[in-house]
Amino acid sequence: MVLGATLSGCSVLEYIWLVPRASDEVSFNPVFSNTKILDTFAQVALPKLKFYSQPSETYRNVDEGIIEIGHYHSRAGIIKSSIAGFSARAEIDRKQHTLSFVVKGAEAYYQALPVDEVVQKITYELSEKLK
Repeated sequence: MVLGATLSGCSVLEYIWLVPRASDEVSFNPVFSNTKILDTFAQVALPKLKFYSQPSETYRNVDEGIIEIGHYHSRAGIIKSSIAGFSARAEIDRKQHTLSFVVKGAEAYYQALPVDEVVQKITYELSEKLK
């Protein structure tokens, strides 16, 4: 009974990782600027994240090397996991020369979208463009 009450609400389900997700990382040429890397990620990821509608970039911090697309989560700390579709977050690691990213995808009631397939497609194309 308590468990059912505790697990109610989409943000709680999101918090305990029930939202389908997949991740990967891609090496990049260290001469590329953060802007170039984030622009390339957006260019590659946006077309692959289509579901009900085209997601848009929702957050970017070039200095920190972070980009979020779709309803990954808001900067205000409010998780918007009740919105069906894909979302993504990528972060640059300058020391390792890698761009790591996570793709989340859920339909209503957390039915999984093919996040593994989307991540594979993004990884393949990014690997070619960030050499």
